[in-house]
Amino acid sequence: MGEHTAQVRALGIGVLVFPLIFAVFPATSYWQEGQYGVYLVPLTVLVTTGTVAAWVKRPSRAEAPRHRSHSNTAVVCVVAMIGVLAASIVSLASFDKAWLGDHAGTFLSGWKDPGVVAEHSIQTLEALGVHDAYAEYWVAYDLDYLSPGRLVVTDPYTDRWVAEYYRVIHSSNQDWIFFSPTQIGAASAAFSSSAPGPFGYPETLFTSKLKQLKIAYVVHRAGVLDVVFPARPVTQEQVGIPGPYWP
Repeated sequence: MGEHTAQVRALGIGVLVFPLIFAVFPATSYWQEGQYGVYLVPLTVLVTTGTVAAWVKRPSRAEAPRHRSHSNTAVVCVVAMIGVLAASIVSLASFDKAWLGDHAGTFLSGWKDPGVVAEHSIQTLEALGVHDAYAEYWVAYDLDYLSPGRLVVTDPYTDRWVAEYYRVIHSSNQDWIFFSPTQIGAASAAFSSSAPGPFGYPETLFTSKLKQLKIAYVVHRAGVLDVVFPARPVTQEQVGIPGPYWP
């Protein structure tokens, strides 16, 4: 068996086994995210290119008997690849139907940019002078990613970026971002989260904490989000929000 053929076979096996690994691996249990599924694409591409290369280099008739098994392997790889892709498409369509129900539509309908609402909020937040802020987990990292880097937003409870977390808690100008009370449904859909604010706090509960602490504040609308500007920095401990690291 040549080195090239062995590589193609190994990649073909990887494509066949991948769905099983994806299904049983604990980290892939959150199906909405799908980030762990990206590895199937390069595997499939490599199998395709490897198989095509094997066909291009297929032997002459005189050499065919000796290399017939190689050609058979290439055919099996292509058939397996098509089968995996077909199964993936059918599974994805079935999952969308089960998850979205009658709102799923057809495969070619409903394509849109999922970040439009968040990007609109980012523009408004920047115009308001927001830079260092707290927000709920999904909101925080959407704003970080889509800014990119122009906003430094962290979750005060479940951090993913420790350096960013410390930057916000030591900032002299911390802002707090919440779902606007009149836009809860739209904000929840835009950011794929049901938590209205950091650690699940709604804006009204946070502002009531500020009133108890006798800290003045201003609230501004930023699309489906509200941003609360306390007159002075407020620690998580003061407002009763536990965090992974205290200042």
